Amino acid sequence: MENSPVFVAPVSCMASAYDRACEVFAFLKGKRVDFGETHAKEYGHARYGLNYSGKGKHDQWSEANPVHLIGHSFGGNTVRVLAYLLSVDHFKCGTNVKWIRSITTISSPLQGSLITYVLGACEDHEQEKPVHRFSPGYLLGVGAHCFELLGGKLGLNRYVDLGLGHWNLQKQGIRGWIHALTGGHNGGGTPAVCNRDNAANDMTIAAAKRWNDLIKEKVDSTKLYEFHLVASKSVSRFSIAKSFQKHFYFGREEQQTERIVGNQNLNPFYWPAILCARDFFTYYGARMASSNSFETLKEKICPVKNGLDLRLECGSDGLCSTYSQFVSNPNDGSTSPLKDDHMILMKDLRNKIFTYGQHTIKLSETSHFSIVPFPDSMKCQRDFFVDLFFMLRNLGANLSPNPNAPE
Repeated sequence: MENSPVFVAPVSCMASAYDRACEVFAFLKGKRVDFGETHAKEYGHARYGLNYSGKGKHDQWSEANPVHLIGHSFGGNTVRVLAYLLSVDHFKCGTNVKWIRSITTISSPLQGSLITYVLGACEDHEQEKPVHRFSPGYLLGVGAHCFELLGGKLGLNRYVDLGLGHWNLQKQGIRGWIHALTGGHNGGGTPAVCNRDNAANDMTIAAAKRWNDLIKEKVDSTKLYEFHLVASKSVSRFSIAKSFQKHFYFGREEQQTERIVGNQNLNPFYWPAILCARDFFTYYGARMASSNSFETLKEKICPVKNGLDLRLECGSDGLCSTYSQFVSNPNDGSTSPLKDDHMILMKDLRNKIFTYGQHTIKLSETSHFSIVPFPDSMKCQRDFFVDLFFMLRNLGANLSPNPNAPE
């Protein structure tokens, strides 16, 4: 792994974990994105997406040439679904779990995120309409539909690609947009965002549990390394004030910003405004997610014994609480990994020896956004991934294969 390449898969920012997993596979293997005939008919979009034939980034991908899959936030859910699809040979090319060397999820809502309910997801997952009408999520979907509709005509998709091409929203035209605005799919808005084949739905508690059950049943974790890196540092009022002072008064990010966007003439208020808005909305998003009663969830989906109180009480950055980043109930057993004495620095994992199987690691001084390449986190992000790649490179270096792993 000394000179192993690193690829970032261009997946849809709004698609479901299943659709995104299909996109990752095609991107790496060099195939046309195939969502499957049954799946496409069920949700009403095209069967095929982008064509990467002859352009695969790792077309030699196989059991003999496995990969390390790393996903941040919903990307963690995506790579776990990809592991499931590979395990069941979903793509009909002889795949199995041994095509994967390791899976790493970073601050991922593996048990769902309460913020999806703040945005408008129905707490009762048995309802036909998965999104409350005219909720923030509903309006976001209509806005995305409008952007996709006008993007091709105005050239907007040259700057921002939502990855919704397989929904053929441009072909539906204005009538399709009006239909979405006035009720749309199941009376719940645009089909691309307001049905059950999108990222928001997959981050509900019920959908996350459904995927976790399937993955647990089909993915043999004794044949790979699986790491769940839990980020628990929250955004506070103090951090918002510090962010405002740092970004607007000291300008420490100016040079880093220029390196990111390659623009020497960038408006000096552009990135400071974005960074302050990021901290402001994540803080108040966390407050909203923590203060809502979610009575329907308590009664039907997530009784106290399954952790709703812990979801509300433990650290949160507005997107996924500490609890939700555990792939299973973190309070199973005599001790709770939610306690601070289980925290560790990423750099301390460099030379640690791991066995095959799942490893949940709570990281110190790491938040959801501290490893995203914003101008105020460039060094932190770089150091984080250097340590992570070093750890992955050393997997198995000082350890013989798992003697209990079935062949």
